Amino acid sequence: MKENPTLRLLHQRASLRVYDKRDISQETLDQILQAMMRAPTAGNQMLYSVIVVRDDATKQKLAQSCDHQAFIATAPVLLIFLADHQRWFDYYQQNDVAGYCDRQGLRFEAPQESDLLLAIEDAMIAAQNAVIAAESLGIGSCYIGDIIENYEEQRRLLQLPEYVFPAAMLVFGWPTK
Repeated sequence: MKENPTLRLLHQRASLRVYDKRDISQETLDQILQAMMRAPTAGNQMLYSVIVVRDDATKQKLAQSCDHQAFIATAPVLLIFLADHQRWFDYYQQNDVAGYCDRQGLRFEAPQESDLLLAIEDAMIAAQNAVIAAESLGIGSCYIGDIIENYEEQRRLLQLPEYVFPAAMLVFGWPTK
């Protein structure tokens, strides 16, 4: 079988919970974010948003609210992937979709729960692109699913709009020797 660097990367990846003290430069983070934004999305709508967290106080609060996982606060960068259902509501309002449907004699349907599921899928696919991009740069990561467990608390902490929910959190850092 021919050697494939992408498959090798996927097979070698492991969750990383201990990090070297080095920071992740903005340039490197931008590379990860650019790769993340190339992820496929439902209808090309990109129904997710991402919060970059570098602030120690916020990382500490997230570490506590995500099942007291102290290693979260030690990572140089956290990315919080949000299912941004609010984008649908904003799009409908800004483009007067209800008015358009009325003028065209079409039945209007507002955004529904199924659209929220699409937003979650978009967020998770983008998160996986970020993981693979980071891994290709030598940066380790760990998914934090606990961001969902106390989502009401996370929504308050992150000051999220009404129809925006945390879908995943990624912790990034350089591996230790």
